[in-house]
Amino acid sequence: MASLFDIFSTLSQDDLGAFRRIMFQREVSAGTALIQAGQVADQQYYILKGGCRAYVTNKAGESTEALFVEHEFASNYASYYSGKPSRGTLECFEDSTVFAIRKADLEQLYSRHPALATVGRATAEQAFLELDERTQMRALKTAASKYDWVQARYPGLATRISRDYLDSFLRIGASDGSRQPEIG
Repeated sequence: MASLFDIFSTLSQDDLGAFRRIMFQREVSAGTALIQAGQVADQQYYILKGGCRAYVTNKAGESTEALFVEHEFASNYASYYSGKPSRGTLECFEDSTVFAIRKADLEQLYSRHPALATVGRATAEQAFLELDERTQMRALKTAASKYDWVQARYPGLATRISRDYLDSFLRIGASDGSRQPEIG
């Protein structure tokens, strides 16, 4: 799979400049929600520094559905593409620097810069592949194999994120006897 940097390297300086002009930088503190449950997600975020988690709240509490770190795009994509309210929240789990990109601006940009539309499609395909990878990871039998997957996919993340958030993402916990005593 091509990296995001490989995909963007195919763009002209004009395309890159146009893309940069629709992004605005935000410095965000840990615990800040970029998208609230019930809100329509009309922006996506490129994470320059830091990390975010997407979570839903249910009767059992919060369930972390996705993790996003440096050099990844993050949003609630079901809401972003459908225009329907988000079922979950996108929240920074550490102080972060993000670039916000409004959907309306991006769609207008795609109509004027077809190469950017191609990159947008490739980025969406990558997001779907990562969703499938997360789904397959959660089917792994042991907590150790799930933690190994996290260490390979997100090196160093286990030392940056709350253990509860990570265990929720991996679908493991102390109650089922699968929680690892030490990570990092």
